[in-house]
Amino acid sequence: MAMNNNIASLLTNVYEIEGLLLVVTRHGKDTPSLVYERIQKAAHELNEQCKLLTTEEAHQEATAPVAAP
Repeated sequence: MAMNNNIASLLTNVYEIEGLLLVVTRHGKDTPSLVYERIQKAAHELNEQCKLLTTEEAHQEATAPVAAP
């Protein structure tokens, strides 16, 4: 269940970045600096979430029971 929440949160950030990039594409040089700042913040959050996801996956693999041969 926690993994699904992490993935949903990742997707939320990805979609936000996508939308903001579309704004930049549409408005070009007229894009407010606030949009670029939000892209940077969302990208940073996405990066941090990816690190946590990778760490959690590694922990789950390390603690998973080993199947008998």
